[in-house]
Amino acid sequence: MPIEEGASGPKHLNSSELLKKIDKLREKNIGNHVPLPQLVVVGDQSSGKSSLLASLTKIPFPRDMELCTRHATQITSRREDDRSVEISIIPAVDASAEHRAKVQGYKKTLRGTENFHSEFPTILQEVDVCMGIRSDLSSKEGSVFSKDMLRIELCGPEEGYLTVIDVPGIFRNPTEGITTDSDIELVRDMVKSYIADARTVILAVLPSNVDLATQEILKLAKGYDENGERTLGVLTKPDLVIEQSAKAALCSLVLGHKRPLTLGYYLVRNQGADKNTSFDGEEGERMFDSQPWSSLPRDRIGIQALRERLGELLSEVTEREFPELRKDIKNQIDTCHQDLDRLGPARQTEQEQRAFLSGIARQFQILARAARDAHYTENEAFAESDLRLLTHISHAHCQFF
Repeated sequence: MPIEEGASGPKHLNSSELLKKIDKLREKNIGNHVPLPQLVVVGDQSSGKSSLLASLTKIPFPRDMELCTRHATQITSRREDDRSVEISIIPAVDASAEHRAKVQGYKKTLRGTENFHSEFPTILQEVDVCMGIRSDLSSKEGSVFSKDMLRIELCGPEEGYLTVIDVPGIFRNPTEGITTDSDIELVRDMVKSYIADARTVILAVLPSNVDLATQEILKLAKGYDENGERTLGVLTKPDLVIEQSAKAALCSLVLGHKRPLTLGYYLVRNQGADKNTSFDGEEGERMFDSQPWSSLPRDRIGIQALRERLGELLSEVTEREFPELRKDIKNQIDTCHQDLDRLGPARQTEQEQRAFLSGIARQFQILARAARDAHYTENEAFAESDLRLLTHISHAHCQFF
């Protein structure tokens, strides 16, 4: 049945169904041709990005490695009756046919989630090998970063509807023997490509214990979101802030008194490096019961508040953008059909190809004969006066004599 279009999206689809459709489009690499609604987590290296992702998704991302994030990662959670984890790789748009086939062949499905956490480090190692990323950073074999995307889909009765994309953290100085200036530019270009479109909500991760003026991600975000309308600030590591003046400055950000963003700022305490330490729940909220954090709105502090807001935000953006997205995709399909029509019928055999070239040769002969005989009404090409050779010769002859 055709989908009836409503004011804010198709009437027969709810938010969760719309989000599933967007994820299917992204899985097919449609996002490389038509911008898709998405939440993208960006920040400098050591900003607490991986730790934030682990807290949001409850996936044990490593947080004690020298380079935690070396490729983009899409994490999707869906509410389903059965628990499962599906892992796959979406190849980069410019990947070779050989590499594309290799990474698309990597798929892993876990029924239930009991063993997922213990198997996850091994899965990450397998993904690195499949993408061609160095397993040993001191090695010269393989690349340090990849433009492929790891895709993780979590399903279960307790899961919410959320999709976030994490990209490698920005860094300024190469590490001798490991990263180069080219790696710096590759990561910066990767971040830019994800935040450039107006349908992307930028989740800028900012460590509370560092001067925000030194965080390059704010400058990059402002370059694509000048008025701060689609940038949401996530302030991490507040437990490392000691001075009262620094705490007051953080409160001013959350309250919107400084560096205002339309979507505002959230203050969160991430998981620690110890994988057994979790700050998602009462333990994490306890530090916010003391001053000055207790004076802040409760819906602006803590992982749970952020997780709920991100789910709402993704639904809002998807419902708002879906009608225009459908139009964009339809226009792209129409353009492809027009291009295919201009190519004519398929010419797969040698006989068909020879017949096609013979037809072109015959058309050229007819055109050349018409030009020779000054039969300019026989082909619309002669509407261009420069192609009327005999007319030009006649005019030149008259001028000469």
